[in-house]
Amino acid sequence: MKRSAQISIIVGIVLAFVFAIVLALYLKDKDPSEPNAQPGLTAATPEPTEPTASVETEAPRKLEPSGSLVDPQTLGTDARVQITSIESVTSEAKIPGEVSGPAIRVTIEVTARDEDMDLGLTVVNVYYGKDLTPAITASGPGAKDFEGSLKAGDSYKGVQVFNVPRDQRDKVTVEFILDGSEKPLRFQGSVS
Repeated sequence: MKRSAQISIIVGIVLAFVFAIVLALYLKDKDPSEPNAQPGLTAATPEPTEPTASVETEAPRKLEPSGSLVDPQTLGTDARVQITSIESVTSEAKIPGEVSGPAIRVTIEVTARDEDMDLGLTVVNVYYGKDLTPAITASGPGAKDFEGSLKAGDSYKGVQVFNVPRDQRDKVTVEFILDGSEKPLRFQGSVS
């Protein structure tokens, strides 16, 4: 056998041996329960904690709306829509994206007139301040979505919670949209 062939075989055996050692060291440090874990690195897993309240909770307090916030409106010939209550509350962040903070809880009553109504696509928006800043919706406390079918002559009260700073409540707009086919109703005024 030629000397160069012998050297090639020896180099191949040495490389295979080095590869086997590196692989053994790699697998020794790898945790089998973590498929993407890197050897030699450990990550501390934080213990789950209960959410903490970062906002001082306010007891619900009835507010006195003014302007068209207190006037009932009609939705074509189909329905009568009226804001029956606006309260100052502290919103509850229950789902991702929500923020706890000063809020208003708006109760809107819809009364069907001559025909049944589907309330499932109802949308309520609130804007505040001179720039009509959109208020962030919250899922509580006491929210009750508009849903289901409303029979002619019956009424339904939906309750929505919106984050509105206390010092921005001198100009509030509540927008009620039944299903997108009708022009939105807008109630405007001050709540204090």
